[in-house]
Amino acid sequence: MSGFIPTAYSLLEHSTWVRLCRAWAARGASEGGTTRELLEYERPGWEFHAKGIWYTPAGEKWPIATAIGSPNYGYRSLHRDLEAQLIIVTVNPRLRQAMAGEVAALTAHAQQVDEQRFLGPGRRASRAARLAVRMLRSFL
Repeated sequence: MSGFIPTAYSLLEHSTWVRLCRAWAARGASEGGTTRELLEYERPGWEFHAKGIWYTPAGEKWPIATAIGSPNYGYRSLHRDLEAQLIIVTVNPRLRQAMAGEVAALTAHAQQVDEQRFLGPGRRASRAARLAVRMLRSFL
């Protein structure tokens, strides 16, 4: 069963990304120069798991907000587990610059995700994997 986990998360990531893109398009896609990115770590011989959310206003160089704690937003985290999270919003230039450094370090070996990446090699899920994700979604 554990062999399905990477595929399961990829399927869930894709369905979430599709929903976000549809919602984004319904809002007018690039209102006020706003953008969104989904990145995946890609470095030969490495496996790495990190997630984060930062907000940088349009035209700004450094983020003004970040989420600290356990940024899990799946069903299990909302309904089964106790999760703690703190959102920091700041105008302090040193803290904003430090947040920008964190983003740069985490994304140095990351590739932007698009629809083609989800359809690329190694991303095709078997029917068994799709069924397992549907059955176990609330535990992932």
